[in-house]
Amino acid sequence: MGALALLRNLRNMREAGVDESLVIAALREMNTDRILPFRFIAAARYAPKHEADLEQAMFRSLKNQPPLLGTTALIVDTSPSMWMARLSKNSDLDRFEAAAGLAILLRETAERVNVYAFNEKAYEVAPRRGFALRDALAATKNNWSRGGLAVAAANRDGYDRIIVLTDGQWHYSDTTTVPGYGEGDPQTVSPAPLSQRAYMINVASYKNGVGYGKWMNIDGWSDSVIEYIRALGDGVGELSSVTSFQSLHSRTAAASISHLGPREDRNLRDISKPGACFAGNNLRSQNSPCAVGNQASPRQG
Repeated sequence: MGALALLRNLRNMREAGVDESLVIAALREMNTDRILPFRFIAAARYAPKHEADLEQAMFRSLKNQPPLLGTTALIVDTSPSMWMARLSKNSDLDRFEAAAGLAILLRETAERVNVYAFNEKAYEVAPRRGFALRDALAATKNNWSRGGLAVAAANRDGYDRIIVLTDGQWHYSDTTTVPGYGEGDPQTVSPAPLSQRAYMINVASYKNGVGYGKWMNIDGWSDSVIEYIRALGDGVGELSSVTSFQSLHSRTAAASISHLGPREDRNLRDISKPGACFAGNNLRSQNSPCAVGNQASPRQG
């Protein structure tokens, strides 16, 4: 059985009573070439008892990925809407799972990376790998979508590139100048990126396209999105031809792209308040400021 077929049929094999030792052996021996993390995330949802073997297979699949050189800030939207919709009517992945899959990929392939999450606050996520990174991101789940707080933190910390994974509309970060929690396009409500390379990846399936400006907008989910970034010359590879660019552009643009823990979770650092940053395994200077907003949350309802 091929690797994709194996991952897609784990639930069926469990329900059919297939010998567990045979399933484990198949997972450990499967050819993982060109299988990306979101496939393993989907499989783990239906076969959680095999998560350890699935994670090891996932790491094997990423072992030979070409790197993204330099320092990277990865910013992930963990507002409720990321869990409220599937990527498409034919997909069993929600938007958060797709974003988590890309986060796991970048954690393994970026030369040096810090991970941020945002909702009503911004968080710096501890440097976890694999499914632990997925879980650390999920632990920040909360209301609102103030992505500008995380962008401001990345700007202040300083990176070669910023990559944002979101599903669209953000709330204004500064409630002192904008009444309530007004919404707008991320580029309108967020500070401009200070990094030379900045990518806004919208994983909502209802938007498709690539746009340029202060942010490079990549709208629509595609498992080729990091390959696309590399092909633009950001990383180790350059475009080999106009044809290769058009092929990747087409594949990217045309593709359809519960609160799990207390706020004091050690996987997380709330960087929305002064003095809340930490100096662990991060890339920025320990003296760099990281207070990116301290407005009171509005009443809901």
